[in-house]
Amino acid sequence: MLVEGLAYFVFMAAWLNLFLWIGLSRASEIAIAAIAVAAGALNLKDFWALGVGPSLSIPQAAKPDIYARMRRILQADNLWGALVGAVLLAILVQIVELFCTSGFPALYTRILTLRQLQGWDYYGYLLLYNLAYMLDDIAVLAVGVVTLSSSACNATRAAG
Repeated sequence: MLVEGLAYFVFMAAWLNLFLWIGLSRASEIAIAAIAVAAGALNLKDFWALGVGPSLSIPQAAKPDIYARMRRILQADNLWGALVGAVLLAILVQIVELFCTSGFPALYTRILTLRQLQGWDYYGYLLLYNLAYMLDDIAVLAVGVVTLSSSACNATRAAG
């Protein structure tokens, strides 16, 4: 989860720096709006017709390979190898996910550049965005940890 948040922050910082570099042009605003609308339209299409036509979802053909890599990481004998594998897999998954969600961070960073803030203030707002973005992941992780801890405690009591 830390790698995911860091990768997303770096991606948004790249967007921010690109927009600060190209300046405040109407053409960039229209291009970003078009990307956001297209991504939204594809996600709506996926809601009603998943698997039909173009999509921003992970292709079904790629999922077995991702799952196989996850299993190899979980079964690794070497802790450092497992950690490196988990970090690399997290980065790869985040890259795929960024294509699915690129419209919103691009739009957010573009709006942020319109505020004409001081240098580090931009990154503070990016951090706030990333914390909000990660809230659902943190909640899922917390539920998983509590559930697994509860299951482990119940198994220990039953065995003892």
